[in-house]
Amino acid sequence: LERNPNNGRALEFLILSLESFIPHPNDGDPDEPQRIADECVDLYQRRFALPFTNDSQRYYFVMRFIDTARIGTLFTPEELLGMADALCKANGDRPEAFFLRAAIAATVPGKRTNEIYDLAKEAAVVCERVRMAGGLKDASPLDMSTEWKAHRLAAIAAAHLAKKHPENLPLVRDHIAAGLTVGGPWMMFKGIADDG
Repeated sequence: LERNPNNGRALEFLILSLESFIPHPNDGDPDEPQRIADECVDLYQRRFALPFTNDSQRYYFVMRFIDTARIGTLFTPEELLGMADALCKANGDRPEAFFLRAAIAATVPGKRTNEIYDLAKEAAVVCERVRMAGGLKDASPLDMSTEWKAHRLAAIAAAHLAKKHPENLPLVRDHIAAGLTVGGPWMMFKGIADDG
């Protein structure tokens, strides 16, 4: 990058390398993940200023950008939700984007639980549709855990709804069963039904 600041591949490798440090923060520096995420956001913006091979590649990096940006401090949850919503509308075949939108919605102050449930359920539906179609139409990598994570988030939201409206309790069990069927670890679902 020092020799060629416009080397898109070098920027991508640098971003991916920095992101690999985020889950392993320095014990003496609890703010390190946020600083690294903010640095990655700056690098992503440099990358977006350069051309991409195709829209699928650009959408993939937009998704990664949003996911990393939510760890940082440069955007509010509402701003991130708007970005994720725009990505879902632009690229309706990317299951991770739909899950990301639902996960961000769960962090937005004042967001209604039924809205979070609807977004998580939609993410699970998109995941199933893509899986049943044999995967994505392009060569982008696909996170196979996204489907069970979407069902887990939907189950949690349904459990909260069931506290006031017990008729939602079957939805909790349905999402738990669906999440386990597609490979979700039992421990990640344990206790959710009890919350209702």
